[in-house]
Amino acid sequence: MIECKDVFEKLYGSIKYTIVNDIHTGDFERIMPYLLGEIEDGNKILIPGMDNDRFDNLEAIKYLDEYHFRNVLMMAANHDECFVKAMYEFYNIIAFSNINYSSPMIQMDMKNVDWMKWYFSENNAEWYRDIVKEELPKHDNMTLNSLFYAFGRIGAKSIDFPKEFRQIINSPHYLFIDDLVRDAEEESAEKNFPEIEIIGKKIMVLHGVPIDFETKMEKGYNHYLWSGLTQGSRKKGLQNKSFDPRKAIAVLDYLEKEGYQGLIRGHDHMPTFIIKSKHPVTMTDGTKATKFNIYTKFGKFSYYVGKNWFGYQKMDDKPIYQRKLPIITDEQFIFCAGPFEDAYYGEIKPTHKGLKCKVYHASQDNAPHKKYDALKYYKKPEILGRDSLMKMHFDKEMQKKMQQFT
Repeated sequence: MIECKDVFEKLYGSIKYTIVNDIHTGDFERIMPYLLGEIEDGNKILIPGMDNDRFDNLEAIKYLDEYHFRNVLMMAANHDECFVKAMYEFYNIIAFSNINYSSPMIQMDMKNVDWMKWYFSENNAEWYRDIVKEELPKHDNMTLNSLFYAFGRIGAKSIDFPKEFRQIINSPHYLFIDDLVRDAEEESAEKNFPEIEIIGKKIMVLHGVPIDFETKMEKGYNHYLWSGLTQGSRKKGLQNKSFDPRKAIAVLDYLEKEGYQGLIRGHDHMPTFIIKSKHPVTMTDGTKATKFNIYTKFGKFSYYVGKNWFGYQKMDDKPIYQRKLPIITDEQFIFCAGPFEDAYYGEIKPTHKGLKCKVYHASQDNAPHKKYDALKYYKKPEILGRDSLMKMHFDKEMQKKMQQFT
């Protein structure tokens, strides 16, 4: 007797998508054995917003994009945009002596010590970062004068900044980030956002959301990388992180109008699964309302939205990464696996019943990355699909860094 599951796999296959986003200061190289193992098994990787704040992660991220591009969908996020814009703007200040030029982008990135180690030398990066923090309150804007004053305090006046920055913005690692940011700008301009299709279901993949909720942000930002499902607008880099169901409902309405069943996203640092009920429910006053079930690290919540209703009920306290999420059949959904910086990652895969989403935390015993032995795995370059002449030094460095993650 042929099982329904067997027929399904013959028709659709069983490709799984592993989701990693919002890397920030997380050690991305630690999860590389797992990701490469998934690729070797014929599965795919989604990175809905890199948001990398560590230069030493770039070798591994760039490797995935360069050598496994058929199995990896990777896109820029708001921190990547900050970095690119700050580099160009900072270069323009120093190269062209535009004393009155200032930018919040620069202020955000110049205080990030991990990137400072790339801008300057590792020895003076923390010192420079501390001086910038000290000098910023003294100036209304970060201008050429205030920057040069900080440089002077660390004895760096003699550096040939135009030459130094030309080298950086022409380096392979910088151009890799720059390309991702430019691709995102082009897609956003046309509202032609990346998408995948699983068992006939069209799913958008985007770091933020396809609706601009950040109307108070400056012109020149890619609002679709910054817009989120939390309350309030961004101001001076700060945001109220409480969840806003009205934004989620607006996004689900947009997805339905544009023919998408769901959205896979990042950005809010909140592992979240939102599913919209197919049929309205009857409330106590006899009116109809739409029900949304929302799963987070704080538990399950049911929201009811109708003509006379807008409220929610907390159903339980069970974290999203400790539970089985409902199978998606024809319902609309939004899925965020949570930030890798906080050790979250996720997956979405087809089953004969529908789409199955799952969130993992690296501390869990059943977290799938734990089945990979990093040292053993990286001793087999043929598994990586590499040419025998490619970056063996990189393999050795990766082995050292991943010993404690298995």
